[in-house]
Amino acid sequence: MSEVAEDTLLATITQFLSEVEFDHPSPQSWENEQGGQEFTVTAYKNLGNGLFKVHIQGDEQAQQVMFYCTWDIHVPPRKRQEVAELVARLNYDLCVGNFEFDFRDGEVRFKTTLVYEGIPLNFANLRAHFYTSIRMMNRSAPWVESVIISEHTALEAADLAKQPVET
Repeated sequence: MSEVAEDTLLATITQFLSEVEFDHPSPQSWENEQGGQEFTVTAYKNLGNGLFKVHIQGDEQAQQVMFYCTWDIHVPPRKRQEVAELVARLNYDLCVGNFEFDFRDGEVRFKTTLVYEGIPLNFANLRAHFYTSIRMMNRSAPWVESVIISEHTALEAADLAKQPVET
């Protein structure tokens, strides 16, 4: 991957995404909505537990980039309280990022924030946050789903999710 950052944050993000391998719907599976020094770029990445959408929000003035990874499944109203408990349990002890839950529509997402004030923005930083968001959602998606279908309680799912992953 090239490590040369462009002169704007959007250009840097766009260049970074052009070098990421995407599997849905095509190699150019990202789009952006520009609004001055703030923008959102959306990218799609398919991993073992589903297709994940990563919203990358940049703010040049604040010198920060936020990565939100979402999943296509929304929690039905009758399961939202229990999934909210699972999200709180999953957040406990996290070193980087956090899960968020929207009670209005049942969306679960994982967010990381990169603040680059005073440090050079490079692809290694972007890559770490981009993939952390996706990997955390991919690892946790089955446990969220297990609570939705009543296979596990929030406590059981959180305990199972925190077990080491076999490689």
